Amino acid sequence: MSYRVDGHRFTTNDLPVAGKAGPESPEPGTAVCLEAAATDPGTVRLCGQKYPTGDKVIPALGLLTAAGIAGTAMAGGWFTVTARHRDLAARRNAP
Repeated sequence: MSYRVDGHRFTTNDLPVAGKAGPESPEPGTAVCLEAAATDPGTVRLCGQKYPTGDKVIPALGLLTAAGIAGTAMAGGWFTVTARHRDLAARRNAP
């Protein structure tokens, strides 16, 4: 599909059209409703299609923070267990 805005031609090859714009398998020339971004006509979506907003999605920084905390806790646990095993081995080998 292609469309024109302010004399420029844009294409929409990657839009998921089937089932959302009318016919299940649109043929070339089938009219579909598109919404173009006011500030960037190259960004379009099918009419009525919604995208997740930033406040409904866990931010990447939060995921990285959680992964860092989990990694630190696992490393601390590993060091603690290793130190206890060394202590126990040293006590067994002490005269």
